[in-house]
Amino acid sequence: MKQTILLLLATCTFATTWAQEPVWMDPISRASQWQESIYLTAFATEEIPKNGSQSDAQEKLYQMIKSQLSDGILVSINTKTELNISIENTATDERLQQRSTSVSDMDLVGLKLDNYYDKRKKSLYAFGYVSIDELTQYNKGIISKNSLQIQQNNQQYTSTSQKPEKIRLLINNKQLLESIQKSINVLNALSKPHGADIHQLKITASDNSQKLDQLFGSGTVTATDIVTRLHGELLLHLPTGSLPLVRASKFSYSSSTITSPYSDALNHQLKNALSEDKRITFSPEGKGQLVGRFFQNSTQTVFSATISAPNQDIISTTTFAVATDLIDTQGLALLPTHFEVIPNLSNIQLSAPKRLAIKPAEYVSHPLTVSCSLDGKLMPNVPIDIILEKSGKQKIYQITTSSMGQAHFNLDNSMVVPGETYLAKIALNLGQYLSLSPQNSFLKEVQSNQKTPETSTELVIKSPTVYVQSSEVGISSPLRIKVIEPAIKSGLSDLHYSFVNDDASSDYDLIIEAIARKGQTGEIATLAYIDATVSLIDKLTGKEIYKNSFFDIKGIGATHDDAQAKAFQRAKTQIVDDITYNLEYKR
Repeated sequence: MKQTILLLLATCTFATTWAQEPVWMDPISRASQWQESIYLTAFATEEIPKNGSQSDAQEKLYQMIKSQLSDGILVSINTKTELNISIENTATDERLQQRSTSVSDMDLVGLKLDNYYDKRKKSLYAFGYVSIDELTQYNKGIISKNSLQIQQNNQQYTSTSQKPEKIRLLINNKQLLESIQKSINVLNALSKPHGADIHQLKITASDNSQKLDQLFGSGTVTATDIVTRLHGELLLHLPTGSLPLVRASKFSYSSSTITSPYSDALNHQLKNALSEDKRITFSPEGKGQLVGRFFQNSTQTVFSATISAPNQDIISTTTFAVATDLIDTQGLALLPTHFEVIPNLSNIQLSAPKRLAIKPAEYVSHPLTVSCSLDGKLMPNVPIDIILEKSGKQKIYQITTSSMGQAHFNLDNSMVVPGETYLAKIALNLGQYLSLSPQNSFLKEVQSNQKTPETSTELVIKSPTVYVQSSEVGISSPLRIKVIEPAIKSGLSDLHYSFVNDDASSDYDLIIEAIARKGQTGEIATLAYIDATVSLIDKLTGKEIYKNSFFDIKGIGATHDDAQAKAFQRAKTQIVDDITYNLEYKR
């Protein structure tokens, strides 16, 4: 009797388990009750591991059901896919997210969803279906309703004189036309007649696009007009539901990351306009991004804006051109500082002498003068690189043009050596002029497409010439072989002075006056002394650039002649050291 009761209980439990299963769990019953000629159906299942979330699994399965149904409409109404996925499978999760996003705008009107959890198998099952007839009527209704709305928009377009309102109406028409196209695609996939006049719709779409472009190619175009179009067309392709937090980036010129006062104002207005849409929330911590770009060609300024996801995928984007001379900037600079020269780089000219011969004394009074002009007009505040090149070695310096469009480069003794010839390469520092780093991708693109203005000058650094007037007198007579003069010449030659025999052709007069006199005569040694005066006179100014007097320079010898010779040797060393030191370090 006990065995009979246990068998009966087991039988009842088994029957109860099957009685709880929905009819759609049975493939034969599902095919019979939801016939493929009347319904689109989708079925999915997922095993839930220990500590797994049944609600999360249900949400994912419902999304997968919607994806299957949408794919069935867009690809083939006979597509039926049963999927077994793991909730811990990252690749499957990503695929689910991508599929759900791609079909998020598909209107599955009348969609019915159901689920069943099998405790014994620890699996969740989901089933969804939608009536083909209901989908057909819904999409036919969209075509009819949207076609009527387009007619009404066109009537309002004709009656209004406000350009922003015209722009909004035309963008709304674009949205209505895209919705009609989507409904036609659905009806075609369902093999149902759509009743739309395709030819007329193409004409309407073309006319709508032309009108929109004409609004930005005639009359005056304001910042409000531009923002209205950017805003409207960005919203046009946003998916339903909230987006990840969005961070507003710059509205920069191309990829330069440099903005203008006008683009900053656009960026502010666009962010405010988009903030009114509940799908978009701006935050400095946002991983999504709103990025604006603009650039110019010869006649147009092209504006674009993009909203991207945290993974950099584009969510929505728009691009259109505006006739540049129609833009009302309200006094704001349309381009970043100096960017107006970019299309005209080839017309910028750097002018400098082909050859400049200069002496050290002329470093200040005779600079290398460079002028910068565009189409004949001198350009102020232009940074120019001067590259001094000699024997493969380079030194780089920079000058900036004045308000008169000229810059002066003064040489000094640390840059060049007299008697040598250098090549001065002169080039516009485009990166600094545009406030771009040398690594900026936009700068590199500009430089690869256009030649940066440059020129060069041969710099001949002439040695200063010296004419020597020398008097070296011994105790009893002038010296037959001078001592101090050749020593000074040798020392000044090391400082790159040269010597000439014609006073008229010299830059400097070197005057040397030295005289010996007797000192004491002793039993062991005899003394002699040298008194000398040396001066170097700049003949151009008449000024003495060096003068010094030396007294009582002593020499000791066996005789006065021997002492005199030693005194002159000491005088030579002392005078040479003093004049070379002063000329090299104190001038």
